[in-house]
Amino acid sequence: MRVDLNKAMLGLHRLQIVKLQGARGARVTCREGTLWVTQEGFRRDDFLAPGCAITVETGGAVLIEALTESAVIVEGYGGETVAPAIAVVSA
Repeated sequence: MRVDLNKAMLGLHRLQIVKLQGARGARVTCREGTLWVTQEGFRRDDFLAPGCAITVETGGAVLIEALTESAVIVEGYGGETVAPAIAVVSA
């Protein structure tokens, strides 16, 4: 599945992975559960609890894995449309 968007909330099952491509500047917010976020070219990974967020810094791939049943919000920034491509990698 591929979706182009400016803002969306996705419900993820435990161990489900979502891949963002071309999402530099997008904001990823954990609404529920626990998320593991890794960005292409970065040595650090981020772990997000409910209410925590990061801004995507890479134009490359970003993987978001649900460590528990989770909900993630992906949205643009500063009123501009980011429109990242989102693919659900596994269920």
